[in-house]
Amino acid sequence: MQDIAQGEYADDARLAAAFEKGDYTTVAMSPRNDLWRVAAARGLIGLTDAALTVLSALDGDEIRFYRGVARWIGGDEDGARWELAPLTSPHARGLLSLIERPRIPVLSMLADGRNLPHAEGGRRRGREV
Repeated sequence: MQDIAQGEYADDARLAAAFEKGDYTTVAMSPRNDLWRVAAARGLIGLTDAALTVLSALDGDEIRFYRGVARWIGGDEDGARWELAPLTSPHARGLLSLIERPRIPVLSMLADGRNLPHAEGGRRRGREV
């Protein structure tokens, strides 16, 4: 039984180290649903519902920061503001500042794709694809 526990602790340490290095994909792919770093990493790669399910049951400034990030990535800017507002860390203040910046409307155009080699129906080397 002790070997299993040591293995779990080693895995926890490996995941924590990967998280600290910014290797969120490795951490997010872990089957360990009980670790807050796994939930936070899932939020950072866009699995926001899964992340918030775990992170909402936990407390602490770092966890609150990642809840705010997950809400922002998931499109809930009001929820992100609510999570980030009481925090004083530079990352939290920076993200909150970014969220609160005025939006600049942008109009853009894309080619219709009919004559591009990578588009369906495009031409490649003079023949129909």
